[in-house]
Amino acid sequence: MNEIGPAHSIAGAMTSTKKAVCEGYSKVMQLWMTESITGWMLHGMIRQRE
Repeated sequence: MNEIGPAHSIAGAMTSTKKAVCEGYSKVMQLWMTESITGWMLHGMIRQRE
């Protein structure tokens, strides 16, 4: 019983860490995409003025 406990909590911690990493990654990607699109739009607006 004692041996199963720590192993189970380690597996649980790894699963929650993986979930947190995936969520963080998708947030970063979303932010990066928004930044890129905003950057391209601004770039396009500046080029149109010239």
